[in-house]
Amino acid sequence: MIAQADALAGLHRPRRIGGPESPGATSFHPGLAPQPSALRRLARALARGLALRQVAALLGVALLGAAHLAQATPVGDSLDRPALATRLGPTSVLLAATQAGPTTVVVGERGLVLLSADSARSWRQAPVPVSVTLTAVRFADERHGIAVGHAGVVLSSDDGGHTWQQRLNGRQIAQALLDEARATQQARQVALAERLVQEGADKPLLDVALLSPRRVLAVGAYGLAMASEDGGQHWSAWSSRLDNPKGLHLYAVRHQGRAILLAGEQGLLLYSHDDGANFQRLPSPYQGSFFTAEMLSATEFVVAGLRGQMWHTRDAGQHWQPIANPVPASIAGSAQGPEGQLWWVNQAGQLLQLRDGALTPINTKALAPLSAVLPLAGGRWLTVGLQGAQLLAPDGTPVKPPVTASARPAQAGSPQSVGGQP
Repeated sequence: MIAQADALAGLHRPRRIGGPESPGATSFHPGLAPQPSALRRLARALARGLALRQVAALLGVALLGAAHLAQATPVGDSLDRPALATRLGPTSVLLAATQAGPTTVVVGERGLVLLSADSARSWRQAPVPVSVTLTAVRFADERHGIAVGHAGVVLSSDDGGHTWQQRLNGRQIAQALLDEARATQQARQVALAERLVQEGADKPLLDVALLSPRRVLAVGAYGLAMASEDGGQHWSAWSSRLDNPKGLHLYAVRHQGRAILLAGEQGLLLYSHDDGANFQRLPSPYQGSFFTAEMLSATEFVVAGLRGQMWHTRDAGQHWQPIANPVPASIAGSAQGPEGQLWWVNQAGQLLQLRDGALTPINTKALAPLSAVLPLAGGRWLTVGLQGAQLLAPDGTPVKPPVTASARPAQAGSPQSVGGQP
């Protein structure tokens, strides 16, 4: 926890990652809080003639930052302001997707939660009590789900995503860190934690796992790791369990049985075989950031991230084998099918699958930078990203552009229509 407080206190210091991608390359993730300097970084990238994949990643961050700055409202207010109804939800920036029984659920910028009952052909917007960007969403069953996002926010739903309640935010996280620091009676740690409280809710959560229907683990920037044993009613910090003294960002959390895998910045890989009681730092095959991971079993998993790097282990990270990828664009999201099939999406707008030991694109025409993919019935996929939701046919061709309609005032327990029939 002390290491986490040190790292969080340095939130506004620029962070560079070393590694094979390029000297001093900056680590980007679609869900990270946008910074005002994003547009300047984009301009410098163009001036240096960086590869298109790097420019695409910078452009995504720049546009996210511009949208954020356009609000001209302190982030704290966004925690208290419900998401606005919009007819543009399906074409807005969307970051994650999941299934809640027969309902498809996607989340994104400014508190957007969209629901579809017809396999992503039309959408309805759910009322949400916050207007911060939501970065990840999971459902344990068709009713009980969790979403996380900027400002340390955690939302829960017990009706299939139709309504949401706030369970945690960055103010409460900072106060919890302060309470623990005071318990140590170390003046320096108390001072750091007090600074976190003064800075407010500006630390994003980037992924979440439901270890069981009631057990939640949310992870995020600067080593944040918060756990709940009762569906989000009460929370405890897990950061002190992690070998992460630099407070590196945690981008992905996955689990299989009692095994838990965390993947993050600068090749960080943390693994627990005992349901999170203890974590060990795994030897990493790559020093760049890992943005996503998939676990095929408690000991077999695949991690992927910057420059299209992808690695596979069958012995819980003791030995790694590279997976060939002809597209060196950063991989931002992934999904696993019911029979262990794996799909990936990248910042070059491609949906990828593993075939004959190598990755191959499914869609021949690239989309805008993508953040997540969700397999649907009939061999179709839903992709989400910078330009919203796109349904793809089994051969990778777009089924149709998103449909929008006038948004309606939210009704309790009934989301507002933003696409297709009411």
